Amino acid sequence: MDREDRLEEWIERDPTVLGMELAIVGRQVRTPYGGRIDLLGIDPNGNSVILELKRDQTPRDVVAQVLDYASWIKTLGYADLDGLTRQYRNQSLTELFERTFGAGLPENVNASHTMVVVASALDPSSERIIAYLADECGVSINAVFFRFFSEDGIEHLGRAWLKDPTAIGTTIANTDSPARAAARSTPALFNVSVRELRCSPT
Repeated sequence: MDREDRLEEWIERDPTVLGMELAIVGRQVRTPYGGRIDLLGIDPNGNSVILELKRDQTPRDVVAQVLDYASWIKTLGYADLDGLTRQYRNQSLTELFERTFGAGLPENVNASHTMVVVASALDPSSERIIAYLADECGVSINAVFFRFFSEDGIEHLGRAWLKDPTAIGTTIANTDSPARAAARSTPALFNVSVRELRCSPT
């Protein structure tokens, strides 16, 4: 299993590894245009978050793909997201939202959306494209990098954002769990034990 596949599984199991408050509502979500969104989430404001793993895609491909997905996601309403959630989670969107965030689902669901490219490494071209879209065009797009390293026989995972996530409206997690203390961080690198991720409840 390559690193992006491992990341997808860990993020699905515990989205706070991203440093975001997020409930995953779908994995490998099919679009009407033949694509598959790696992970689709919803934040505490009821807005969609598209998570796309870079894998072996070219810079143009990964950015074009996530933009294509966003063009479809923006058309979805409550009924659409509820259907995806029921198919994936076997519970309603309202139930998942309340269980995850401890609050009622906002009346206006999916009023906006955020795109996040997830990668173990990102080339300079991808960084330039994403930074341009975010800085010059006001597009809510970002990239988060993860790196794996070992210390004393324990595998760890480090994270860093390309852009300050708060600057593009990303909802940063606010948890007091010692294991996720760094989820409150800004783009600075944080480390978490991979063993702990494997043991996290689904």
